[in-house]
Amino acid sequence: MVQIINDPYAGNVFGRIGKGLGQGLSEQLPKEVERTRLASGLKKLSEKSKTEKLSPLDIFTEAAGLPGITPQHLYTMAPILNQQIQKQNFLARGEQGGAGSPNIEKPNLGTEGQNRHSASGVPNLAAPESGFVSPSDIANYKETVLQEPGFNQINSLAKDYLDQGITQDPQEATSLAAKELAQNRAAQATKIQAFKDDFGGENGRFALQLQSGPLGQKSFKAVAGEIQQALLDQGEYRVGALGMNPAAVALEMSNIATELGKTVTQTNATGSFWNQFASKQSKITDLREQKKEFEKYGFGEQFNDIASAALGITPLEAANILSPLENKSISDMIAKTKKISQKSTQNNIDTTTLDKIIRSITPKDNLFSIEYMLRNKQLDIQQFKKRVQELVNAKEIALTPEQKRQMKRTVSESFLGDLLFEAL
Repeated sequence: MVQIINDPYAGNVFGRIGKGLGQGLSEQLPKEVERTRLASGLKKLSEKSKTEKLSPLDIFTEAAGLPGITPQHLYTMAPILNQQIQKQNFLARGEQGGAGSPNIEKPNLGTEGQNRHSASGVPNLAAPESGFVSPSDIANYKETVLQEPGFNQINSLAKDYLDQGITQDPQEATSLAAKELAQNRAAQATKIQAFKDDFGGENGRFALQLQSGPLGQKSFKAVAGEIQQALLDQGEYRVGALGMNPAAVALEMSNIATELGKTVTQTNATGSFWNQFASKQSKITDLREQKKEFEKYGFGEQFNDIASAALGITPLEAANILSPLENKSISDMIAKTKKISQKSTQNNIDTTTLDKIIRSITPKDNLFSIEYMLRNKQLDIQQFKKRVQELVNAKEIALTPEQKRQMKRTVSESFLGDLLFEAL
């Protein structure tokens, strides 16, 4: 006999709904518990990986033992952990300087001209207020900023991308870094060319000033190429390294050139026929004031040449009045040397004294000033220059770029203009 149990909820819609919910919960609760335990386990594993610095392989191994983990979970996790391994290897390689790409240090370009008797390198002769950088800064800029980005530069930027979370893929980070550096370099080159065209082009500001106005002076044109190149280098540094506006920099360099040109006009007036009877001291005073304008931008050497041409004096005389020797050791040695009664070119300087003089030269010393003092003693300047070159060739001393140019300069043996100048 079949027993029939009456369902109190039979035919009751709410009863049927309640029964359905009860059955659903009985099936869903174990899954929720499982998900909660898995989420909790993953969270603890994440914290543990940070404190104990677990490797991606350690993380994967521990994750495989978590309650509720499935093969599908592990399959999803594998490429993420693999990417993390690549990232760690990439960053570690970057810290070591790059596999197969050692970080080669560039030579210290700021110490050119340093000899074994001097601890100082080539001075930056420009006054600080000019904002001009040293020749070594220009050289470093051209050897680094203007070159194609290298391995270390690309890796450094790629590391920043990874650290900032822009990407977690080392290869993508490297590609993005190379692309950005290339774009920056192209934009920089465009700005630099705009400055060069505006200031130093065929119809640029500098060329136009040479054709008319105060820069159209013969003595200035003799050194205009050197000054124009120096202004181009300084302007390019401002645009390329400091990011300044090309047009503004071109105008700044043009204004400097105008100032120098006006000073040349004054120098020519100092050496003019109408000023020939002015005293020697008044001329020296004027020249030294005029030179200050050139020294502001590191063009003292060029001004000495301009003054020499304007006054009809030798570079030795110009150096003596505008770049007098401050090296007391050399001055004293030459002062103690006996003056020769008649000028000779037969190696009339005592060789021991000569070597002491030469080995005492510092990067700040003007060789023309030394030669002027030797000439006043009727001593053989050519003997001095020959011995300097011998010691340079033997790498026993080193000269600055300016001193090298002075060594190559041929100085006339005739110094009538010097005598006339000193007689005033």
